[in-house]
Amino acid sequence: MARFSRLVTEAFDGAAPVILIDDLDRCSPDGAVALLDGIRLLVTGGPELRCNFVVALDRGVIAARSVAKFQGISGYDGNRYLEKIFPVSFA
Repeated sequence: MARFSRLVTEAFDGAAPVILIDDLDRCSPDGAVALLDGIRLLVTGGPELRCNFVVALDRGVIAARSVAKFQGISGYDGNRYLEKIFPVSFA
């Protein structure tokens, strides 16, 4: 994480880049959830990493895919998973 943070800081001269991801729901189910897991790691990586993400997706499709991935967890809620990654969303 520290190496990625240093790379972003150097590449963008201290500014926080905006990373745009469109049509995430069109990715393979495993790929879409893996990308979300990666974003979650980056977002929660610490205050030294400053990246902003704008992700366009079909919430129902991605929530269902995350439920399928974590099907062994009783009462798992895919929408709650998305809310934790993206505290601000627009429909």
